[in-house]
Amino acid sequence: MNKERRSTIKRALEQIGDARATIETATEEERDYYDNMPESIRDGSKGDEVLDTITAMETAITELEEAEAVLEEFLE
Repeated sequence: MNKERRSTIKRALEQIGDARATIETATEEERDYYDNMPESIRDGSKGDEVLDTITAMETAITELEEAEAVLEEFLE
């Protein structure tokens, strides 16, 4: 791999890392929101919606981590 393509992959890794960090922050905020909901709301459809959002963001984080690992292999 030439220097230019290696540089492109490094930039992509930085962007993926930034996106992952942003989603991790949003996930923590959503968890805090859920944890501070009154139990009556948490046990209803709104609580389910928040849990679904948390699950989706956790899945996105895992997939971004996997993408980072794959791209890092090219830089070794």
